[in-house]
Amino acid sequence: MREYVELRLTDNETFGFIGVSHRRDTTFMNASYPCMGVIYTVTDRVSGEVDRHFADVIFSNDYKTAICVKESDFDPVEYAEQKVREQLMENIHAAMNER
Repeated sequence: MREYVELRLTDNETFGFIGVSHRRDTTFMNASYPCMGVIYTVTDRVSGEVDRHFADVIFSNDYKTAICVKESDFDPVEYAEQKVREQLMENIHAAMNER
C-alpha cells in the first residue's frame, strides 16, 4: 500500500499508515484475493496539514502488492467518533430526564 500511495505523493508529502478497518475475500479477474479497508494519512511537511484517507484495497495473496485501490469518501474513524458522540449525548439527556 505504501508503494501505491508514495508514487502519487509530491516531494513535500509523506505517507503514514494508521490501520485496517475490515478484511474479506473478493474475486478480482476470476481469482480470489484478500481485500481490506486501509486507513492512512498524507502529511504536507511544509504546512503540517494532515489528510486522513480510506481506501478499499485488493492485495496479492502474500499482501505485498496492492492490486487494486479504490479511494473512498467514507472515513470509518470519523464515523465511529460521530456515533460515540451521539451515544454520549443520548446518555446525558436520559440521565438528566431521570432527575
